Amino acid sequence: IMTDQVDLIVTSSPAELVNPVATVAEQLGTPAICSTAPWQAWYASLGGNPAAAQPTFKPRWVTMYGTGTDDVCRAFVPMWNKIHGQVNTNLTVAGLFAGDATGEAFRSAWPAFAAQAGYTMADPAAYRAGTANYGPLVTKFKTGDCELFTSGQPAADFTTFWKQATRQGYKPKLATGAAIAAFPADA
Repeated sequence: IMTDQVDLIVTSSPAELVNPVATVAEQLGTPAICSTAPWQAWYASLGGNPAAAQPTFKPRWVTMYGTGTDDVCRAFVPMWNKIHGQVNTNLTVAGLFAGDATGEAFRSAWPAFAAQAGYTMADPAAYRAGTANYGPLVTKFKTGDCELFTSGQPAADFTTFWKQATRQGYKPKLATGAAIAAFPADA
């Protein structure tokens, strides 16, 4: 950035890429436009508190445009409601989130939105991104009778999980995934 005298940085998902780029740009005073990562994870990485009623930090050099975890939750709950109305689900949702910035942003948002809409979240401990064996998690979702599924997984993780879920006979009535939607061809 300094050697090439960069005038503007543009960066996009996932949060694991966007957040360090935004942090360095802010520190160096280099304008940056960020997108696609949840704004809550981005803001927290810069030192702000996304849960506060008022901004706790105002970035000077970087800006974010895109959805937050609350926007995704507000979009997914109506889909769950529609499927529930059509096939009468048991209102139990499997939530699968990595232990990274994106996953933790979703993990912190989902319980309140799900409960407010009458759903129960089954959320095991965070998994490590790039996990090769989702078998134990699939078993938890099957034995927990989770008829709906949601995640903030990267497309590659979702694809691995979904293949294993299919082999183990876990077939939720609806699967909603935030990060998957950004890269549907990968999934």
